Amino acid sequence: MNITLMKNLASMTEQKLFNYLRKYLFGKYGKSKIITDPEDEWMIAIGDIPIMLCAHLDTVFDQPPINIFVDKEVEVMWAPAGLGADDRAGVYAILSLLMDGFKPSILFTTGEEMGCQGAIKLIDSMPDCPDINIKCLIQLDRRNNGESVYYACQNKTFENWINKYGFYTQQGTFTDISVICPYWGIAGVNLSVGYYNEHTKQEFLRYNELEQTIEKVRQMLIDINDFKDPFIYIKNSNAISWLDKAFISCDFCGSPLNKKYYIVQDGGFSYNLCPDCVKFYDNVPLNN
Repeated sequence: MNITLMKNLASMTEQKLFNYLRKYLFGKYGKSKIITDPEDEWMIAIGDIPIMLCAHLDTVFDQPPINIFVDKEVEVMWAPAGLGADDRAGVYAILSLLMDGFKPSILFTTGEEMGCQGAIKLIDSMPDCPDINIKCLIQLDRRNNGESVYYACQNKTFENWINKYGFYTQQGTFTDISVICPYWGIAGVNLSVGYYNEHTKQEFLRYNELEQTIEKVRQMLIDINDFKDPFIYIKNSNAISWLDKAFISCDFCGSPLNKKYYIVQDGGFSYNLCPDCVKFYDNVPLNN
């Protein structure tokens, strides 16, 4: 484990990290292979391995940690102000694989913790995957160890392939691939990267578990060429996907809205708002 690299990634602001990764990917892939959102909400690198690895750059904390502590005996990292391993651990995993010489396609997003804002903007800009060779998406943004989450995708061939590397299927709620995969028609999975107590200041990272996931994904990058065709997105008829429950998003923060949300008339304009953003207004009726 490169402790220094992980500390550096956790210590960067979101924008600084975006700029750092853009520069790194320019050097690794060449400028012509990089697609960047004009407002820096997502960034894609087109690689030569037909898997797209995904991670988000934002965390739930307003500021990155200053003091980060490591217990090398039990292989744990934490920060009193909140580590932000969700999802700087996923970013670390991707960089580790790139530094090993692999060149899969890469997707970095922002705004995942605010309702997958970057992912929503991505599919608005690109309703089809920009890399026609992609066979699956692997997001590195799941808590705990050894878990694989497929959301509303029910491609059992894909699930069996992923889980044969030592993962087991768990249920998840919502993340970037649950937005992107239905649009692009490609199967995706979210894999554990060893963080615990996410979204709290008690979050910690078991970096030995992160390394285990990196090793498994490394083998997937090698083995993916055994498959001629992509793993297509097959919707689970018993699951509610992001497409079903959120056709619109909050006009203030961009988070997806379900059937119950708030409509505000202000200055001649109409806004659809989530419960968090409607707090800026008084006595707004709930839309049913």
